[in-house]
Amino acid sequence: MFKHYERAKDENGDYLKFGNQLIDSERSHLNYNLAVHQTVLQGDFVKKRCSEVFCLNRKDVNVMCSWVVTQPEDIKIEESQKFFEETYKFLTARYGADNVVSAYVHMDETTPHMHFAFVPIAHDKKKDRLTVSAKKVIDKKELKVFHNDLDKHMEKFFGRRIGIFNDAVDFNGRTEAGNLTIDELKNLSSFTEPKSLKHFTEGGVFSKDKKSMVKMNEDDYLRWKDFTELHYRLASKYQDANFDLESINIDLLDENENLNSENENLHKTMQGNHEMFEYVKSRMRTAETLSNLNKQANERYKQVLDSLPELKKQYEQQSQWLDDAKRRKERQRAARENNGKVEIKLTGTVESTTFTVSAGFESTTYDIEDPAVIEKIRYEWGAIPQTAQKWVDNAKTQRKSVIDDIKEKQEEIKRAEQSQDDDGQRGGYHGRGRGGR
Repeated sequence: MFKHYERAKDENGDYLKFGNQLIDSERSHLNYNLAVHQTVLQGDFVKKRCSEVFCLNRKDVNVMCSWVVTQPEDIKIEESQKFFEETYKFLTARYGADNVVSAYVHMDETTPHMHFAFVPIAHDKKKDRLTVSAKKVIDKKELKVFHNDLDKHMEKFFGRRIGIFNDAVDFNGRTEAGNLTIDELKNLSSFTEPKSLKHFTEGGVFSKDKKSMVKMNEDDYLRWKDFTELHYRLASKYQDANFDLESINIDLLDENENLNSENENLHKTMQGNHEMFEYVKSRMRTAETLSNLNKQANERYKQVLDSLPELKKQYEQQSQWLDDAKRRKERQRAARENNGKVEIKLTGTVESTTFTVSAGFESTTYDIEDPAVIEKIRYEWGAIPQTAQKWVDNAKTQRKSVIDDIKEKQEEIKRAEQSQDDDGQRGGYHGRGRGGR
């Protein structure tokens, strides 16, 4: 069908005939598609549009419908394109621009006509959703009012009746022969009933193209006419009955689908209840687990609170260690900047055994008598053992020198006091002697 619409070509580049021998391939280049907004293949668009809305997964679902709109005889040649363009607007507004598959106008056949293809999408009020449903879009009411609506629309557009209704369609919108295929309609229209007996000539009935004639006498013609009218009426009733049966069948299929859906939902509900029961049990186990975890968390929280003083002490120790490390780096840097030269000074009183090592703005006090004084100097100043020992010896030498000086001064004072005592004793002796004489 898509290939027929778009006039597909075979591997040799020739237009495919599709069994229709009335196609004039020399005029096929005059065909055009009014649905210019479509940029994908027709079949791909139908699949895409059906995937965007609800569509039953059944083989009997009609996913595409089409109208074949023939150019009326009252339309002039220069009005042809205008007629099809306005028909396209009418159909697009009626069935939705988003649902249009294609709108090919064929100018290469006996009569110009348009194939308007679309995806039949209706609104399901019960379930409040868009669904693919040819039954709801092209129902009996639509078939009855379509031609009349199109006729009124064209009369308003052109300002005159253009002959939408013809011998094949009555004013109730029904085709006299019912719903036939395109080929059947074309074959049926090859010979039509004359509008009056004046077309009955020499015992025959001319075809539409006036090129051939079916020979029959007047009585046979009248019987043929009565039979044809009876055939059309019976065909129309048969078509209506068939349409009703098809609608009932679709309704039954839909109802069966709904029952299957309800049965599946019921099964899912029962299964869901079991799953809910298992879920509740699982949640109860989870709640018990969470309760145990909460107890453990409370115990751990208490332990953390109890350990805070110790943690604080460790933090202070770490802070002190970091400060000491920083000071050590500063002392070592100062020593390097002074080329390893430091100043050793005694501190405190004479009885004190402490001394100070200083370089630049950095200084540290140590105890000479401390057994670990060498290791402390090495640790804090980065000095080698010999240098640290040298600094301690220097301090000891200074202390010894100070002590020696103090002792020497003490000896001098003692000698001076002894000398004064001796002088005093000698002076008292001579005085008593003179006074005696």
